[in-house]
Amino acid sequence: IVDAIKTTAVLSILGISGAIGFFIVGLIPGIGLIVAPFVALVWTPLFMAFNLYDSPMCRRQLGLGQKFRTVLGHPLRAISVGLVCAALISIPFIKKAFLICFNTSFVYIYRSTPMLSGVLNHRPLKPLS
Repeated sequence: IVDAIKTTAVLSILGISGAIGFFIVGLIPGIGLIVAPFVALVWTPLFMAFNLYDSPMCRRQLGLGQKFRTVLGHPLRAISVGLVCAALISIPFIKKAFLICFNTSFVYIYRSTPMLSGVLNHRPLKPLS
């Protein structure tokens, strides 16, 4: 429970400070045109991918540093998962129509990534009681 609270606190602080920083930098004329695509295509999808990958990594009791290394170790894969997630969240029709397809592809990506399937499945789960 302490690790989950720590992860939530660090992600909240990182997300809020990043959002405020990008907002302030985006107010500068000209620089906002550079910052907006980065935030929309890199920053937000990485956060969404981390949230999707966080549950299986918590079950394997990985530390916060290893969670970040796992997600950032395959940035294009994480960004693509995050972009699909953003599309599913943004458009309700797509969310309902392609939810099964997305879950299937997420499981395939999770199991085919050596960092995710090899390292995470290497450590057995501890019993809850």
